[in-house]
Amino acid sequence: MSMMRCMKRFLATVAFVLLATRAAAQAAIVTRNVNLREGPSTTSAIKQKLEPPDELTLLDSTQTNGYYEVRVAGGEQGWVWARNVRITGGGGPPAMFHGCPPEGLAVQEYRKESNRKKNRITRPQAADIDAGATIDSVLHTGDDRTRWSDTRGASPLAVVHGPARC
Repeated sequence: MSMMRCMKRFLATVAFVLLATRAAAQAAIVTRNVNLREGPSTTSAIKQKLEPPDELTLLDSTQTNGYYEVRVAGGEQGWVWARNVRITGGGGPPAMFHGCPPEGLAVQEYRKESNRKKNRITRPQAADIDAGATIDSVLHTGDDRTRWSDTRGASPLAVVHGPARC
């Protein structure tokens, strides 16, 4: 067999293995607070703390020392204790959790980014919430690009004061 033919077979085999491994990725969900670690042991550095119902992609469904190798929604890879996650689906990326695909004006870049933030699958932190957003401001019309921040979201809460009349 010629050297060129051997090289082509080798590259084809490598490509097949890579594609098969990628297709084998499974979706999982965090069931208890768990640390994302650099390696499969408690002595490995903690990269991030994950909480239910954070979604993960299993990069390998085989456990190593009781850990799964995973990728979190933000794209970071690491290892989580297998007992604190539940495998939820088969191959392919996980479905959007409580989300929807970008539609309508999604062809515009600012709209795509807005939808990405709106359909997040991880819990927002305090810095992500715009305290100035009120029910009143939500109900008024106007240009969303000037009314709302691209970096922070809103979590309005309506409370009714006074006697209830049923």
